Amino acid sequence: MLSPRTLLASLGLVLFLSACAGGGSGIPQCDDDIDNDGDGLVDAADPACQNGGTRESDDPPAQCGDGVDNDADGLVDLDDPGCEDEDDRDEYDGSGAACMDGVDNDGDGKTDYPNDPGCLAPNQASGEADDCPSGPNCPQCGNGIDDDFDGKIDFAGGDTGCMSASGRDEFTLDGNACGDGTTVSPMPASGIVSGTITSTSNVSTTCGGTTVVGSGGEVAYVLRIDRPMTLVASLDYSGTNFDSVLYLRRACAVATTELACSDDVGAGNTRSALTTNLAPGSYFLIVDSKTPTANAAFTLTANLYAGLGETCTGPQECAPGHVCRVAVGGSGMTCERPVCNDGRDDDGDGKTDFPLDPGCTTPDDMTEEDTCPGAGCPACADGVDNDNDTRTDYPADTSCTSASGTSEADCPTETDPLGVITAGLSTGTTAGAGNQFAPSCVSNSNAPDRVHMLYVRAPLATLTINTNDSAYNTVLMFKDALCGTTDLACNDDGGSPSSRSRLNLTGVAPGSYAIVVDGYATGSGAYNLNVAGTYSNGAACDPTMPMFRCGTGYTCTGTAGAATCQPTACNDNIDADGDGKNGFPTDPGCTSIDDNDESDTCFPTPGPGCPQCGNGIDDDSDGQTDYPADGSCASASGTSELCNSTDPVRTLTTATLTNQSTANLANDFDLVCGLDGRDEVFRVLVDHPIDEIRVDTIGSPLDTVVGIRHPTCTGLDLQCDDNAAGSGDSELFLVTPALGEYFIIVDDRNVPNPGTYNLRVRGRYANGGRCNPNNVFTCNTGYACTGAAGAETCSPAACNDTIDQDGDGFPGYPSDPGCTSPSDGDESDDCPSGPGCPACGNGLDDDSDGFTDYPADPACTAASVTSELAPCTSQDPVLVFSQNVTGHTTMGRQNDVDLSCGADGRDQIYRLFVTQPLVSLTVDTLGSDVDTALALRGSTCNGTTDLICAVNNFGNRDARVTLNTVAVGEYFIVVDDQATATPTTYNLNVSGILAPGNACNPSSTSFVCTAGYFCGSGGTCVPTACNDMTDADGDGHVGYPSDPGCVDISDNDESDSCPSGAGCPVCANGLDDDGDGRIDYPMDLGCTAASSASELECTGETDPIGQISTPVTTGTTVGAANNFNPSCQSNDAGDRAFLLTLPVPVATLTIDTEGSALSDTVLIFTDSTCGNQIECDDDDGTGFLSLITRSNVAAGTYGIIVDTYGSTSPGGAFTLNVRGTVATGTACTSPLFASGVLACPTGQSCTAGTCQ
Repeated sequence: MLSPRTLLASLGLVLFLSACAGGGSGIPQCDDDIDNDGDGLVDAADPACQNGGTRESDDPPAQCGDGVDNDADGLVDLDDPGCEDEDDRDEYDGSGAACMDGVDNDGDGKTDYPNDPGCLAPNQASGEADDCPSGPNCPQCGNGIDDDFDGKIDFAGGDTGCMSASGRDEFTLDGNACGDGTTVSPMPASGIVSGTITSTSNVSTTCGGTTVVGSGGEVAYVLRIDRPMTLVASLDYSGTNFDSVLYLRRACAVATTELACSDDVGAGNTRSALTTNLAPGSYFLIVDSKTPTANAAFTLTANLYAGLGETCTGPQECAPGHVCRVAVGGSGMTCERPVCNDGRDDDGDGKTDFPLDPGCTTPDDMTEEDTCPGAGCPACADGVDNDNDTRTDYPADTSCTSASGTSEADCPTETDPLGVITAGLSTGTTAGAGNQFAPSCVSNSNAPDRVHMLYVRAPLATLTINTNDSAYNTVLMFKDALCGTTDLACNDDGGSPSSRSRLNLTGVAPGSYAIVVDGYATGSGAYNLNVAGTYSNGAACDPTMPMFRCGTGYTCTGTAGAATCQPTACNDNIDADGDGKNGFPTDPGCTSIDDNDESDTCFPTPGPGCPQCGNGIDDDSDGQTDYPADGSCASASGTSELCNSTDPVRTLTTATLTNQSTANLANDFDLVCGLDGRDEVFRVLVDHPIDEIRVDTIGSPLDTVVGIRHPTCTGLDLQCDDNAAGSGDSELFLVTPALGEYFIIVDDRNVPNPGTYNLRVRGRYANGGRCNPNNVFTCNTGYACTGAAGAETCSPAACNDTIDQDGDGFPGYPSDPGCTSPSDGDESDDCPSGPGCPACGNGLDDDSDGFTDYPADPACTAASVTSELAPCTSQDPVLVFSQNVTGHTTMGRQNDVDLSCGADGRDQIYRLFVTQPLVSLTVDTLGSDVDTALALRGSTCNGTTDLICAVNNFGNRDARVTLNTVAVGEYFIVVDDQATATPTTYNLNVSGILAPGNACNPSSTSFVCTAGYFCGSGGTCVPTACNDMTDADGDGHVGYPSDPGCVDISDNDESDSCPSGAGCPVCANGLDDDGDGRIDYPMDLGCTAASSASELECTGETDPIGQISTPVTTGTTVGAANNFNPSCQSNDAGDRAFLLTLPVPVATLTIDTEGSALSDTVLIFTDSTCGNQIECDDDDGTGFLSLITRSNVAAGTYGIIVDTYGSTSPGGAFTLNVRGTVATGTACTSPLFASGVLACPTGQSCTAGTCQ
């Protein structure tokens, strides 16, 4: 596996190393393009730099007194016009020098030093000749390229690193870039550096906040990269002994160029680490001390990986958290975020990423595929109110932490009755209650506790909870509705008196929460539980919850479920001061919606104090007057119209724009990220509270940079992004933005011929809150912006209001055939027998698959869907697969589908109905005459997403695919002929493994029961004798692997002759057959089961066998016997064997020989006998080293064999690296976890004996 350091070299990273300190560059004088000794001669032209010299000041003896004609002009010493006196070191007088004669001697359009790249010095007599601009010897300062990525090209273009056009390096390290006394050095090529920080402080940062941090000393390191990359930098090492801040800038002393910043890694850890995506260029990585600190020592690493959207060949080339894969719509492997965190709707179900997509169990999940709303759809996405709490699915039901959640139930772990908060004060006692929870803020708590559920039906700006005046020393916990192990908040002694508890929370989303009243130590007794909160301005409110109130300027009026916080005078859409303007933002007297006075001095004529954005004057002379015409005016009360944009500021009136162009636009704004180029500015108004402003340019041919600013376009970037969406596209978002005007700036990176770009802006108004149907923001799915003009609110649509509007027994989407979506405002239909009744609601099995209508038919995502067949558009007939196919052809077929595995030829599509869940489904083309590719698709045959795809991977260039855990539904089989010139015939075979309890046919050989089951007399898959947990032969052993008569779990006969009868297997005969001190299964590791025929472990090994107990094992193959022949390579060299005993299943197991002195290795992964090779690898590691990666490895004993390539190699020392990652919830008590061989998933730890 490639290390990050090796990756840097392979990507051509421009890292440089210098011995500079205190501002010096560390570059030898004879290579720095500077006339260091003031003699008019630079570098190689200076006599001191000839014959291996490195310092210009080390001039040779004076030539004008040595009696030699040094310049061969026939004149010696003082007779030579080039000698001023006998101490002159140079006889040359420069007459006739080509580089100072005012003539373009080489005809390249450049004359003399310093303008001609061929001139190293003014007195150069050898001519101006050079091979610029593209020759191999052309210097950087004359090659027409911005080599140091500073936006300036060559000496002619003003690059400060160039003293002349013959300069060899454009980059100059400015030792004072961060201020006098702050050390600036190149980042070592190794990416690792240790040092100390002095007391000198020139720069600091707010790290994205409002408080300045980094008031102590700092040092800076310069990185230069030549392609988009991801930087992972960290100070989180034992060598860092102070409270650090780490930040990255384009210009060290300019805070507005800051791209990333990290203060504390986490709670209790004051070291810093950051990860950020970088465009090509030079950067300053600054190590700062949060406060002045003496003897501040640090260790810094800076690893660089291929950037998002950049080509890769394996996961080791991408940054942690990124994966190497083919992106949706892509054609090759690139570094991307995981599928469930990539900002794309990869499965086309209208839901994007974790936590919104039901197919995503974590952000790191690599598939969005799910069966929703069909069988197997999780409870938190199935459209059903499973716990009858009037809230359905994620995110409405806050017991659901994601759409993939399997339960909507409140606090299922609580055994005592749940209290419900209905007033500001709740009382109770913990005496006699159970102890269910351990507060995270107190280590000394073993007290009884009580749980009160709090149902928040509208967003809360603030929430305060306390136990003031309770009878004992309390502890408070605030949890999600599931009462998960992680506290959302916890407090011990913040209340009154001080031993009582208090929580101050902000931004509490609607949903269900659990408040746990606990005690310190073992304390219990009577308690008061006080709850108070405020609603967000403009949001819905609940008059039945008296402990919550509206924000300033609002009051909760209306009936429960329809009440809202009514606006103040500047938010009530009434012209209170008679100036024809109805409140904020159109009335100049309204500074915000909280303002309760519209009066101003602007009407009837503008008077003193009338603001610029409402005075009827074009104050900034941009041709646009006042709000809303002037893009810099967030409201009519704005005091300035200024927005310095050469081009018009466009007001967004639609959420999606396509085919936009920056061609012919000016470069008005310099964003803090990405390269600076032409830009276009868009204005959007947040007129009512929304959840976020999300902006992206996904799908743009142009490589974009996007920034967002507020309240003017000339301010700092609130957010900036270059390539977060991958493939050169940008994506950024602001959560719960304040009301007012925002400016979105799209930049084209100054590319020569900019292509077009797309722009999408999204945001959701709060359910029940105010909305504007003419804005780019929308209500949530299932809600519509309705009501009187100027007073619209987001109200449930007819198909989402749980009311059966048309009296057909179905209350809305997806069960009502008249509802095409939750946002549909009309339920009416003519079902079940009318001509317009859709196929998924007409009571008929239209596709004859055994399933009728929604929700029974998997192809019916709703009752309004017009076909029970999954969609498939093809120029050729789509065939229904009913039996194996022999001798069919693609001749005459069209190329309808491009497969993800690279095949692109004529294809035949088959529709396959799966009527019961399968453990696995296998499709192959074995025995075909034509070379084939094969793919399985779900939900539709079109698009670019294959469930699985293969090319020439089976038989004689045949194909085979296997899909595991197959849900009921329609699938498409695509057979592709790889564009064979004259296609011959193909075969198509389909088989499957039936799940326990499935219907089966005992005579079928294609669809058989899963391992451990057989097709019983009732026609269902039932357990075999060796898997039914019954001791059928009465020998005290129940089935496989403990019963000697069971060769595997599928064996249907337990009978045996053990322990002493003929035929009793070695692993059950009561004897230590291999003399290793261990007898029979399970004590002897050589026995995989009691029916095994040998106790020997790794039976073919004659050398000592090693046991894997640490992640790194070393050894040598020198002198070892050749006991094994790897299946992936032919050799006669020595090998060594090791046993690895996995106590639990392992999700991912990696075995490699990285770091071996032996340059060419072979790895074999076997079963415990070393007789069955599971996988073999020769050169998948770095160079000729080996790498094996296995997924879903079962618990058990395995063999690992390190072999030597070839037959003549004497062998050598090797390093064997073994590491595995287990799944969430796996037991982690084995010593292999403590030693590092096994580990919990990223972000989890071993807690209470399991990974969580």
